[in-house]
Amino acid sequence: MFEPSKCWVLWDASQLWGILVIHALKAFDIPFRVVSIKEITQELNSDKRPNLLIVPGGTARLKSQALGQTGKQAILSFVATGGNYLGFCGGAGLGLNNKNTLGLCPWERETIADRLQHLVSGYMLTDLNHQHELVPKTIKNAPDASQTCSPLPIWYPGRFGTNTSHTNFNQNNPINQSKVEVLAAYNSAGPDFRVADLALSSLPKGTLQAWEKEYGICIGSGFMQQQPCIVHGKYGQGSYTLSYSHLETPASPSANLFFSHLLEKLAELKVGQNIIEKWNIAEMPLVWHEKTLEKARLIIQDLFNLGFEHYLFYERSSWLIGWKTGIPGANMNNLRIALAVLLSEEPSQAMLKKWSELKHEFETDLELFHKNVTHLLLAERLAGTLAKTAPEAIRLAELQAKRLELFGHPMEGGGLYLKLWTKLDALLRAKWIN
Repeated sequence: MFEPSKCWVLWDASQLWGILVIHALKAFDIPFRVVSIKEITQELNSDKRPNLLIVPGGTARLKSQALGQTGKQAILSFVATGGNYLGFCGGAGLGLNNKNTLGLCPWERETIADRLQHLVSGYMLTDLNHQHELVPKTIKNAPDASQTCSPLPIWYPGRFGTNTSHTNFNQNNPINQSKVEVLAAYNSAGPDFRVADLALSSLPKGTLQAWEKEYGICIGSGFMQQQPCIVHGKYGQGSYTLSYSHLETPASPSANLFFSHLLEKLAELKVGQNIIEKWNIAEMPLVWHEKTLEKARLIIQDLFNLGFEHYLFYERSSWLIGWKTGIPGANMNNLRIALAVLLSEEPSQAMLKKWSELKHEFETDLELFHKNVTHLLLAERLAGTLAKTAPEAIRLAELQAKRLELFGHPMEGGGLYLKLWTKLDALLRAKWIN
């Protein structure tokens, strides 16, 4: 007899972050289902409905556009009638009360005027609400935690706006104005905390204060202190849990324990293990011997190697390659991890059929991408070299235009990158959905 999955993951507009959530759920050894907008609109409120809908990171606005009014209304109905919603980063932003978002939570997404304050990543030490049932009691015993603070990973997060007097942008779906409960709040910078590509732990003591005094620049983690990181609340008969921490990050014991606990409480699932081991993308096996995709994987690695050689990229973790400010590293990481995942298992018939439709155009775009991104990376290196001695030699406006032509806006993607990603996305859909 068919038993509906208790946990669904919405794939659309999630890219790397959707892959991380799927990897985490596999590591936890629980049953789950990856769905698209089609399943959201047609099945989320049927007898196949899950207990929990997970919306991974990504850009909230793109998720909202993909869902449309019908998809958003389906999610609101699901939660209002007893379903649970768990959103990470962009998925958290989708749950807030801004124009064109879901409005599950009465808080808005805070506007971040200082762009540098959005470009933070790594780990923040957090204060947890240990009295709440959704905060695991055992988290104090996690290998990376202390009795007072737990390090939780953040990757370029938004911020909660905590003013509850905001405008209700979802007039047709009245917001449940019940109390928003803070499960975790930021305390101070933790391991590998960076602002853009600057590792704060590498700076001598007093440097940040000196910079603020001399240049008027505040780039520490102080602006985040006591800001909410994870919140929870009720909407109708259901609930929402919104996290700007990526609890699905590999090799993050406190975060992984938190995520597994949420799954047990919100999806009513028994988690097999609560730690996600270190995930080395470079060492993922080659099982699907598809020459064009193998070539693409080698090309992406070749571009990263070029960037390493010219100080544009750096090793960040086993699953993420870091990048210098202004370099389209997020998009490059999306391609790298997608190709590694696709080639790591035998393809389904649906994947083979889809690839036969996409392969020729992908090959053409790949060659252009390789040539033009090589040129872009070398131009970026030259611009960095000449910035002090001959800044007029490099026309920065033209360099930026080339970057946009190849990769589009950093938060949305475009150009040749998007052409490649769209085809890999179609293969991943064929791999996971249904």
